[in-house]
Amino acid sequence: MKALVWHGAHDIRIEERPIPQAGPGEVLIEMKAVGICGSDMKLYEYGVLGTLKPSRPFVMGHEGTGRIVELGPGVEGLSTGDRVCINPEAPCYHCFYCDRGDHNLCENLDFKSVTGDGVFSDYVVIRAEQAIPLPENVDFVAGTAIEPLSVAVQAMRLANIQPRDTVVILGVGTIGLLSLSVARALGTRKIVAIDVRPVALDLAADMGASVTINNGEEDVVEAVAKLSGGLGPDVVLEMAGHGTTQAQAIEMVRPGGTVVMVGISPDATSNININRIVRSNLRLFGSVRTSGDTFVTAASLVENGQVDVSPLISRVFPFDEATTAFAFVGDRSNNAIKCVMAFDER
Repeated sequence: MKALVWHGAHDIRIEERPIPQAGPGEVLIEMKAVGICGSDMKLYEYGVLGTLKPSRPFVMGHEGTGRIVELGPGVEGLSTGDRVCINPEAPCYHCFYCDRGDHNLCENLDFKSVTGDGVFSDYVVIRAEQAIPLPENVDFVAGTAIEPLSVAVQAMRLANIQPRDTVVILGVGTIGLLSLSVARALGTRKIVAIDVRPVALDLAADMGASVTINNGEEDVVEAVAKLSGGLGPDVVLEMAGHGTTQAQAIEMVRPGGTVVMVGISPDATSNININRIVRSNLRLFGSVRTSGDTFVTAASLVENGQVDVSPLISRVFPFDEATTAFAFVGDRSNNAIKCVMAFDER
């Protein structure tokens, strides 16, 4: 089978790998589509992802959909031919963090493309529980957005947003836009979207943002203060993963407000005003991956029509053009939000 293998910054190759076999409690998936995530791009562009510094080649990707073609011994409740989206996270369920429901912090976590090979390949073996039914009203390409939607659901749960809240989203890429959609589904009506890309801001407006602000054209901290009568927003979601926006998030939120940081910066240091966090009694959360039922919840939001993921898909590439696809996304002039690689129909 073919697989997209990372060898280093700007060095990804389609290589031949053996087709894996499903073991006990596992299923073999014939892949149909895989989305290119922002974390994939950071590994492609910088060779690192935060503290993750790969030391060997690995198969990339964790946003996948496909069909089950083989059931391992002991698998129940699934059938060959089932359409599924892949939850890339497989916790151990018995460590300190799993006992507390914090599966995203599992000490023995198996996460596709982070702790081992990912899903950019013709076939993938996963634990049966990681095969989440793909809603019948969602095609394989759009279904790749359910994984990043689960990340948005996780962040929104930490934020504990209320309908009356003023919410700011700093960075409206894929997860930022999906967080906007979740906020709308929760009944929030005052949502401010901030980015430097006009195409992203236009899409945010189309998806329900009350106000959009270009971070490259004005002082967003000052602009948000004016919008909130000088008080500041109740919740700020930092989705850009940049030192500047991380610092802005702390400065703009109101005293007693909540900041949830999701974006992963290539630079581990940031000029955050710690005194503002202390003196303003801020609630500051980091949010990574998903826990509990967030992935199933994400699939339900799409199935029920509460979240429409299709507007995010900028372009679909054949899997054989993977290197072209990554270069396309990396070229900021293409204004891509979410690109997906689709496998040939078999």
